[in-house]
Amino acid sequence: MVIPAVVEGHMESVFLPVVLNQIGRADLQLTIRDARGGTKFWPIAARYNEAGRYTPVIGLADLEQAECASSLLGSKLPSTTIQVARFSSSSGCADAGELAAC
Repeated sequence: MVIPAVVEGHMESVFLPVVLNQIGRADLQLTIRDARGGTKFWPIAARYNEAGRYTPVIGLADLEQAECASSLLGSKLPSTTIQVARFSSSSGCADAGELAAC
């Protein structure tokens, strides 16, 4: 299965296939678009978010500027279709059920 992905920068483009491999989805074929920075990432991510209503998409960004992913996603992508299966962060959020609690 081919999945379009947008990443904030080069580091995320390298990291994304590693993450998919670790969660057992190395079978996915990615078409990765490097936004080349956070200011360019969010407008592109908004378009990918809209496409996510019709097909699976992946977005990966460095969220160091926010305390929690849910607050950042809410402000940048108010009509989000993003689903988070599992991640870790400095704020302690661990899975999708805990995103809203951050």
